[in-house]
Amino acid sequence: MNARILADDRVRRRGLLAEHGLSILVETDGLRLLFDTGQAAGQVPVCLANARALGLSLASLDAIVLSHGHYDHGGGLAYLLTGGRVPPVHLHPDALKQRLAGPAAGPWQDVGLPWTTIDRPDLAEALVPNSGTRALSERVRLVAGIRTTAPFEAPSAGFWIRERDDPTSASPGEDPTRAAPTPDHFHDEQVLVCDTSLGLWIFLGCSHPGVASCVDAAMAAFPGRPVHTLVGGMHLGAAPVDRVRATARFLLDCGFRRVVPLHCTGLAATCSLMQELGDRCLPLCVGDSLEDGLPD
Repeated sequence: MNARILADDRVRRRGLLAEHGLSILVETDGLRLLFDTGQAAGQVPVCLANARALGLSLASLDAIVLSHGHYDHGGGLAYLLTGGRVPPVHLHPDALKQRLAGPAAGPWQDVGLPWTTIDRPDLAEALVPNSGTRALSERVRLVAGIRTTAPFEAPSAGFWIRERDDPTSASPGEDPTRAAPTPDHFHDEQVLVCDTSLGLWIFLGCSHPGVASCVDAAMAAFPGRPVHTLVGGMHLGAAPVDRVRATARFLLDCGFRRVVPLHCTGLAATCSLMQELGDRCLPLCVGDSLEDGLPD
């Protein structure tokens, strides 16, 4: 097992780039998987630029996994799938809907994927929808359709979802985004779970349903197996201190040996997790890698 962070909100190595996004190259059980693709704010996605700087190739991927339908996780996909071999892209169908952020009465900001299958029909051919649990190999599974189950958690507030209408179907003078948005419960959130000799490695995109709820769903994919490493975004930046502490206690009770908070976890929450988890919590960032549970 090896996991290399290719995009994150922080960087400390010369020659590498940071952005508000997430991308992790995961190599395990004979598979090379790209978990999320960052946002691709420039011509070349940060994940690809960093991979090149690290001497890594993204040309021979077995699959790409999109954790959910936000720009900072799937924006780089349209560039990565331009020309050459196209690997399958696993995502929940709701990831393709319009995603918004803002107060209930608006105005809203579009935070969804910056491409559609109408604009890029070639992408549609690569997409593999997943609404539940899918095996990529005997020891690697995707878990989507996650519900918030932990009593101390709630789906991330201030996010909305609505059908992405085809503008060509609107009548003259009609608003093509006429459908009213509804609260986003992030049923499209998808986690990657890898069973290793040391235990389960679980990769999180943003944990919008809640960290504990995502971990519970991931553990259910391999019943009875111990956990080992948790990596990814935990969306605790605006969470009250009590929830962060409850999350830390939950992770300790689960038995995680390594917890790597990335991307949207938030600086204060990351510091709190480090206080609660001690040396089990690793504040890694772009360019860092984990192999067999230990940073290189």
